[in-house]
Amino acid sequence: MITKILITLAVITACYFYLKFKRKRAAGDQSPTRRIPETDIDPKPPFRLLAVVLVFLALVGGASVAGYHWFDGRTLLSVQLTPAGEGESRDYQVYKRDLELRRFTTVEGQIVRVADSDRLIVTEIPEG
Repeated sequence: MITKILITLAVITACYFYLKFKRKRAAGDQSPTRRIPETDIDPKPPFRLLAVVLVFLALVGGASVAGYHWFDGRTLLSVQLTPAGEGESRDYQVYKRDLELRRFTTVEGQIVRVADSDRLIVTEIPEG
């Protein structure tokens, strides 16, 4: 995850310096006879402000999603495992982040693997 962020920042930095260099080079190549007529319209739209707003929104959105996944993963669940051949069921407490398709890790650290024929009943434990 961190490598993706670093690569993205490297690409943004490279694009920034490329455009800055290209703008300086283009400004030096222009002839002095070419002029932009004076108008009420701003010839340079606020692209920098737009870019800053978009980056800010992306960071806030990413932090919100990461925070939600962290908070949601800490939800405590009750898992009732009933084997198909036996009639006796067992209850476990599991964090939501530790519940997978065919196995789960209990709060105590015990790893439980579930067979295809076993039945699971998962309920959320109310906070209180």
